[in-house]
Amino acid sequence: MPEARVRFRHLRTFIEVARQKSVGKAADVLGVTQPAVTKTIRELEETLGKKLFEKEGRGVRITRYGEVFLRHAGASVAAVQQGI
Repeated sequence: MPEARVRFRHLRTFIEVARQKSVGKAADVLGVTQPAVTKTIRELEETLGKKLFEKEGRGVRITRYGEVFLRHAGASVAAVQQGI
């Protein structure tokens, strides 16, 4: 099994998309382009082997796998921020 390479940018982007329920709004908050957010989420989903979001109208809805990952991602980012 290849080594999973989840990077801090994956976590930050994932958390912001989950918060905003929108790739475009997350891109605005993060100060990056919408295609960059889409690519980052796609990379994370490929690494994890699970869909984290589904399209819903003009936004996105987090999947059940995404909800589980969100708990862990949030704790990981909080730990890094505390360490800094």
